[in-house]
Amino acid sequence: MSHRDISEVEPEGTSALDDESRVLFLDTVRRSNAACQAGDYGLAASLYTEALGLDPASHVLYSNRSAARLKMGMFALALQDAVRATELSPTWPKAYYRQGVALQCLGRYADALVAFSLGLAREPSNGQLLSGLIEATLKSPLRLNLEPTFQQLRAMKLDESPFVVVSVVGQELLGAGQYRASAHCLEAALAIGSCSLKLRGSVFSALSSAYWAMNSLDKAINYMQQDLVIFSAYR
Repeated sequence: MSHRDISEVEPEGTSALDDESRVLFLDTVRRSNAACQAGDYGLAASLYTEALGLDPASHVLYSNRSAARLKMGMFALALQDAVRATELSPTWPKAYYRQGVALQCLGRYADALVAFSLGLAREPSNGQLLSGLIEATLKSPLRLNLEPTFQQLRAMKLDESPFVVVSVVGQELLGAGQYRASAHCLEAALAIGSCSLKLRGSVFSALSSAYWAMNSLDKAINYMQQDLVIFSAYR
């Protein structure tokens, strides 16, 4: 994670700030970003905290402080900030990336894969999230099974398809017995979308299996029915 990656978006503060507070806010943000550029992440995190005191609804500030705390090895606090950024701005993909990195650093590999996948569901074209997902997968216990699969995807130039990568990860999580994480990833794949009915059918089938294993029978049957519709179309 580069210095620039931490402070690449500068918040301007909410309209609720008066002129004096806005000047103080912008100066604090400027100094915090300068501290990041200088590699002084402790100072940067402290200044982001000051800025949040002026604008506690800034998802960008929470995300930036999360990145600074990641650099400091404060992974649990970094995760808290990333989660808060997501709560404040559920459509902002950067917050999901922060979550994924923090969860990976905490050794929660399945949750990390979910975070990256949910971010891709929000912004399928985000290369940082896709790279983060692949990297986290290849550093997880799924590596032995998925490394050959990713090599095949690269050979077919499918490793840049977020739908394919997320669905493959979701199905591998299913095979590993990580049913909840599998379902989240597979549903993220559906949100990303694919023109291939056959590929979507494989995701419906896997989702049916995941929810069946979790004893969520209504959802399992629903996805099974969608899979059968696609299967019938190919008969």
